[in-house]
Amino acid sequence: MQLTAESIRKSLSKVQDPDLKRDLVTLGMIQGIHIEGKKSEFQSSPHHPGMSTQRSN
Repeated sequence: MQLTAESIRKSLSKVQDPDLKRDLVTLGMIQGIHIEGKKSEFQSSPHHPGMSTQRSN
């Protein structure tokens, strides 16, 4: 498989946030995918920009 930003997003779409029960890509937590040869890096944010930092029970 060729390493592309899309293939990385597809793989990361299988990783779910344990609290929100939705994948990190759908939540908009993955940005700045950079690929150089066989290496890649990306930035992730702990919270979606529209999310509240407070939790309710």
